[in-house]
Amino acid sequence: HTYMLRLLLASDVHDDTSAIEALRAWLSSHDLLGKLDAVLCPGDLTTAPAASLDAEEEARYEAAAQRVLDGLGSLAPRLVFSPGNHDPPRFFSGFGGGNSSASTS
Repeated sequence: HTYMLRLLLASDVHDDTSAIEALRAWLSSHDLLGKLDAVLCPGDLTTAPAASLDAEEEARYEAAAQRVLDGLGSLAPRLVFSPGNHDPPRFFSGFGGGNSSASTS
């Protein structure tokens, strides 16, 4: 018995949650909504600059990144992401100095 793994790769969302909603509509129109096994996101959830951020800016980018993760995570039972160069520094912590990956479900 062969099983086809259905993955969606979504990168460089850059805070655009409307793009996630458009993707949801496209998946639905192609009868794929609810049929994905996982969403893979190789980063750039936000538009955070590479420069240092103050605490207020960092909190704003973290909230934006979480909204993107929540949106992508609602498309499949598993979400796997790796922070990109436009993601808040907190998303890199705990993953071995920038060789990052995380999984949420």
